[in-house]
Amino acid sequence: MRGAAAAAVGAVVLGEGCAVEPTPEGREEREYVEPAGIENFRDLSGGVLVITANEAEEIGVMRTLKARSEGRPEDKKFQFDERGVLNRAIVSANPMDRGQDESWNLPVDDGQGEGQLIEGMEENQRVPIVIANSEDWGNEDLQKRIGDEHFTMIQLRGHESDMARLYELAKDKMNEHTILLLGGCHGAQMIPELYDSKQPIIADTGTGETGVNTYILLRVIDEIGTSENWEDLHVRLETYADLGTLGIVDPGGPGYEQLAKR
Repeated sequence: MRGAAAAAVGAVVLGEGCAVEPTPEGREEREYVEPAGIENFRDLSGGVLVITANEAEEIGVMRTLKARSEGRPEDKKFQFDERGVLNRAIVSANPMDRGQDESWNLPVDDGQGEGQLIEGMEENQRVPIVIANSEDWGNEDLQKRIGDEHFTMIQLRGHESDMARLYELAKDKMNEHTILLLGGCHGAQMIPELYDSKQPIIADTGTGETGVNTYILLRVIDEIGTSENWEDLHVRLETYADLGTLGIVDPGGPGYEQLAKR
């Protein structure tokens, strides 16, 4: 019931937050290095990769993405191909962070038919999204869709026991700066092991519900492009959800530093 409700409503208020456990006895707290500035993660034009543990997880991701797409404005709906595979999302972003590619749409004309960058302006960015079933990792068609890209955002979807295996696949697909979303139960327990200032993590301290994980994925995609810093992103993620109740920890929220230092 919890997962179904989370997928069905826009304001997610489900889940059970968990307190951050103390540093294991005999281990000293490490020095905390703050995550790299959010400006290193705003440009998603290279795409977002979602790696699922199996076909059932893949289907769950697709169903919840399609359900949420139906409620979005026409100019922000997700694009699906004839097979029903998600191709891309269209989100707002800060043009000052744009990459040198054609995934950006400049809405402002400088009077000479050319786009003009204006500080503080928002524009639409087309974000390729690849959903990859890890069981098909060697499949030629899947590898063509993934290509040689390295991604600025990667989400892992599966059970707690799947996270380490999926992370091994994700490592080779990360940019120098990649935000990692751990969509497995108690994924936050991996933050001390995986923490890197260039690899900030958003994860669940409790049960990782399909609907909640999809909500976090889409909210981060929608908001990171125009967030001023990690704290601003945290506030935006909390606009429609109580992250503490859901048990979600993120770089701009409470409990993250304590986990990273463990």
